[in-house]
Amino acid sequence: MQVRDAGTVVALIGVRGFGRTYLGPLENLVAREEARFAGGCDINPEAGADLPAGTVFYDDHKKMLESCHPDITIVATPPHTHFQLAVDALEVGSDVLLEKPPVVSTSQHARLAAAVRSSGRLCQVGFQAMAGEPMQRLLALVADGAIGAVTDIAVTGQWIRLDEYYRRSPWAGHRHLDGIVVADGVSTNPFAHPVMNALAVAQADDPEATPVALEVESYRCRDIATDDTVSARVHLSNGKRIHIALTLCAEEIVEPVVTVHATGGVARLGNTGTTLTIDGVVQDVSAERGRPLDNLLAHRRDPERAPLMVSLERTAAFTAYLEGMLNSPAPLRVPSEFLRQRPEEGSRRVILTGINQAISTAGEELALFSELGLKWARPPASVPLGRAE
Repeated sequence: MQVRDAGTVVALIGVRGFGRTYLGPLENLVAREEARFAGGCDINPEAGADLPAGTVFYDDHKKMLESCHPDITIVATPPHTHFQLAVDALEVGSDVLLEKPPVVSTSQHARLAAAVRSSGRLCQVGFQAMAGEPMQRLLALVADGAIGAVTDIAVTGQWIRLDEYYRRSPWAGHRHLDGIVVADGVSTNPFAHPVMNALAVAQADDPEATPVALEVESYRCRDIATDDTVSARVHLSNGKRIHIALTLCAEEIVEPVVTVHATGGVARLGNTGTTLTIDGVVQDVSAERGRPLDNLLAHRRDPERAPLMVSLERTAAFTAYLEGMLNSPAPLRVPSEFLRQRPEEGSRRVILTGINQAISTAGEELALFSELGLKWARPPASVPLGRAE
């Protein structure tokens, strides 16, 4: 018998932007009498028109929290605003679903974790692939030693983003803006999901393992203040290594893949975390993306049968990685002779010649771009990583 939970009050901070992706799921939950969508908040007054009938619009999140008394508050705003909004929600007794990346420093992570503990509330992070069946199966296989001991993990991905992508908001294309850490970057924002997946796999059989050092080459192919192409190697305290090769200036789109090298086989989590193969054999798992909101609701109803899949605590390694990227040297500009550009969809597309093959080779050989001898690549910077507890 399905448990009805129509009394669960949900509020959304950030209606426009990524917050739009929550509107449909929230309406479905309301229709199934599993939640009540009480309020939505946005600094854009026109965002109220996006809300369904019966949901009250606010332009001040504190007023919404005080009026709606939400059981769950979804925070889908720019990353640098997450910490304070989450704390404000916890202080009124609300559980929190926090979009990725959860926060922008290990200090914020530690303080938010302390606030979660002292409030007695829950904080789930919106890394959707972590809640999907392919990732859950992979984590179980690694934890059980079914594919042997993991040694190395590769993260590869080639996407295309036009100049318009960096005009979507004032903080887009920046690591810092007006003295504030905003944390945009190819591996910390658009490709945050596969990086988080790799870190989780590295900890699956050793939850106490932490990232301790980062070798990083960051590049930019256009006039932005962050990277759009990255080659990096993360060293963990348990000896495992994660090799990262990503770009937003691809010749053609290749979806991200997390490749797990172990003593007893090779696992590949592909298609943005929706497929899983072991030694080339496709596993029988649902390709449906995970739903952190549904998991949070289920956990509230029955914590033993529905464990929280992406607690704030589980994302500490990602926050340490993100902080390391922010502390690394400014990205190097790729010389123009290695770039092509063309108009596309009313904007401009920049293409890094040969990057698809470079990323494929980097993933196969577990190598940095500079180790492949690419003419535009430079030796990596070494960055120590702090702990986010």
